[in-house]
Amino acid sequence: MPSRSKPSTLRATKQDEATFSEVVRLIAASRERAFQAVNTELIDLYWQVGGIISRKIEAAEWGDGVVEGLAAYIAKTQPGLRGFTRANLFRMRQFYEIYQADEKVVPPVRQLPWSHHLNILGQSKRPEEREFYLRLANPRAMEQARA
Repeated sequence: MPSRSKPSTLRATKQDEATFSEVVRLIAASRERAFQAVNTELIDLYWQVGGIISRKIEAAEWGDGVVEGLAAYIAKTQPGLRGFTRANLFRMRQFYEIYQADEKVVPPVRQLPWSHHLNILGQSKRPEEREFYLRLANPRAMEQARA
């Protein structure tokens, strides 16, 4: 069983400090990869939900009231789950509809947090503006998408 005593005041050697720093860098890198993986999954989820809503409304199977019902259903069946309000569901639809036909930006959009997309969608009306802000927010991903 681990000791519950106060932390040791032993001094680390230069070699130990270098190793400790390496471990801290590994932890930070792993946390960043985990954050990116979670973000990618959330963006994929929002894309899929937006696609479902878009297709249902396009086919005249759903109206605004059904989206409100979906939000209520999610709130009832998934207590504590946040982010699936009526307004956010419509934002997911907008997200899907705006980017679905633009093949060069679909891969990079997965790499940005949702809040970035909300800002870009709220501030930009034209495709060129959205592409500019996507490029500004994630230049490496945009260059990879063009290649």
